[in-house]
Amino acid sequence: MTPLVFGQLIAVLELFVGIAAVGLAFQGYHRNQHRTMLFLGSGIATMTVVGTVLQWILTAVTTGPMIAIAPTVTDLLGVCQLLYAIVLAR
Repeated sequence: MTPLVFGQLIAVLELFVGIAAVGLAFQGYHRNQHRTMLFLGSGIATMTVVGTVLQWILTAVTTGPMIAIAPTVTDLLGVCQLLYAIVLAR
């Protein structure tokens, strides 16, 4: 198995785990109507699903440093949403 195929396999696994975690967080939000779960789910979605899909799109469309910067920005936005969820839970 080449490193490229292995990296793509890990990205697909990250995507499925992220979708599962987001689904559970949104189920918790609909059950309790608590904004903490909403921001937790959106933070996980931003870090996993949005970051992975954005990286795939940018790899197909462009080259250069934008491919490396975009997932870092989505991770930063996701961590900010997770931090906000933690602050709301206090």
